[in-house]
This record gives sequence, C-alpha cells and structure tokens, in this order.
Amino acid sequence: MNRILFFYVIIVLLFTFFCAEFIYSQEAAKDDFLVFNTESEKTTVFLVEKWSDLSFGYVYGGTKTDISVTNSNAAMFHVFSDKKGWFQLTFNLPSALSLGGASIPVTFDQNHAVYNINKNTSATGTNFNPSGPLTIYLDKNWDAYIWLGGVLQTPGGAVPGYYTATITFNVEK
Repeated sequence: MNRILFFYVIIVLLFTFFCAEFIYSQEAAKDDFLVFNTESEKTTVFLVEKWSDLSFGYVYGGTKTDISVTNSNAAMFHVFSDKKGWFQLTFNLPSALSLGGASIPVTFDQNHAVYNINKNTSATGTNFNPSGPLTIYLDKNWDAYIWLGGVLQTPGGAVPGYYTATITFNVEK
C-alpha cells in the first residue's frame, strides 16, 4: 500500500513540475487576454484591467457632484502589452444613472478623462475626450493608465436609492 501511495505522490509531483507553467497560464488567462503570435510562435500578453469603478458616493437632490480624475472615486483602468504598437481606446458611456424608472443625468468630458503612459498618477496625465476614440502608442512592456470621472446633476425631486449605469471600456490593437 505504501508503495502505491509513494508512486502516486511521485506521479503527481512530476505532473505538477512539468505542467506548472501550463497551469499558471490557464489561471492567468481568466484575467488576461492572451493572443498567439504566428510570426514568433510566442504568446503575446495583452492585459486590460479595471482597477476601480466610478462612484459618486452619497448625493442629495438639487446638487451637482463632480468627480475629477484625481479623486479616489474616479474609475481607473490599466492596459499592458509585451509587444509595441498603436492601441485604440473607446468608452461606451451612459447619459444617465438609473433606478427603476427614475434617472439622474451624468456627463463626461475632456476635463474628466486622463491617460498616462508608464506613470500611475493622474495628476500629470494627458486629458482626452472620452466620448470619442483615443489612440495611444505603447512600446514593448509599457503600461497605460486611464482615469475617468464625471459630473452628476441630481434633480431636486430625485427618488432616493442606489442609481447605477454601465460603462464599457474597449481596447483594440
């Protein structure tokens, strides 16, 4: 019985040793977009991550809430590729937050969207209009950081509750 158990443990260890890279790659593929490059026969790492959501927090009827890109409640995204090239970034932005049939208008503009290359700080970033496409160049193993804020104009008679909307962020190479 001990020999069978010993043999089984050895097989599991050998399998784990030889397949560890494969198993790791499968786990990484849940969050990363991996693309096969037929020219070099190497996997290209193309990573797009949402690091934080845009949150307006608690707001009151008849008030305006402005979330700047330097505010910790701004949405933050990260883009990485191990291959250099041009990338097109686009947002699908809502015009309102909604709760059932009620809605609160939300606006986005160039004062509330910033990107920065290889610097994880919005304070020194470059403003862009999130309503249109943004084309950026990333060299090999460079990072792009993107922040998105917005303005919420709450009407005086707004129904209290948790209002939501979906922002879609797309990246194409």
